[in-house]
Amino acid sequence: MEKIEIVYNRVNDNFIIKCSGLENITLRPRNGAKCLYHLINNEGRSFNPTILRNIVNSDVEITPNIKRKLDIADVEDQLLYQALNQFIPASDMKTVNDCWKRLKKITQELTETQSFNDLKRSDDLFTEKEEITQYLYEVMNQNGTFRNLNKTKRNSIKSIDRAIEVTLQEIAGLSKEIYYIIKKNLIVSSNQIKYSPDGDMDFIH
Repeated sequence: MEKIEIVYNRVNDNFIIKCSGLENITLRPRNGAKCLYHLINNEGRSFNPTILRNIVNSDVEITPNIKRKLDIADVEDQLLYQALNQFIPASDMKTVNDCWKRLKKITQELTETQSFNDLKRSDDLFTEKEEITQYLYEVMNQNGTFRNLNKTKRNSIKSIDRAIEVTLQEIAGLSKEIYYIIKKNLIVSSNQIKYSPDGDMDFIH
């Protein structure tokens, strides 16, 4: 089986693809080349399209220490995970977190005001609670995810898919052999992207 290697040349800011028995080819540092760099150097590992886009938009030399950034099982704060990996503005996250904290505080304050029969304060707290609850309903789904995540996911898939296709065409112009090797081992779907020489799916576009 043909073994593909891809390395990043920091000096010339380009990527070099190597394959035994074939001439090396050099790629420009486009996003598609960055995608292939991470996919091939994490062979068999499935990437969420949005997370891969986030990685590509950062330092290209994350590999091979990428595991720490992708293991979300250890991330306790799922809202923070969404902010980091799904492009939710930090200001939005802060607002949501502040709202949840305030709701918890309001519950405590309502207990106190009702015990002291402070009707005016209770009414004010109920009004504030309704306003905060309405805001959270508008920006979040019932499962705790942001309402714009589906759109973000679709945009991520499209941008990654397009970037990879552009780079594949660049590779095809340099080496048909390497092009066919990479293409047949790529898995691109709405839920996962991976480079798998033992692939169980066809390349999807």
